[in-house]
Amino acid sequence: ATLLAILVYGYANGVFSSRKLEQATYDSVAFRYLAAGSHPDHDTLATFRRRFLGELQGLFVQVLELAQEM
Repeated sequence: ATLLAILVYGYANGVFSSRKLEQATYDSVAFRYLAAGSHPDHDTLATFRRRFLGELQGLFVQVLELAQEM
């Protein structure tokens, strides 16, 4: 759940690089909150993204649809 939250929030804010997402967990209060004070390694984020790419694509569409409704 934490990795997914970091990816979705990062994508929504234009942060796509795993290294930049990792750094954001140190620098950004919002990312720190989503990560619950943890700092996932960029390799972990990249592996998660690759492993669940199919599921993430459908989820991102759902997030965009929800945002459009709001």
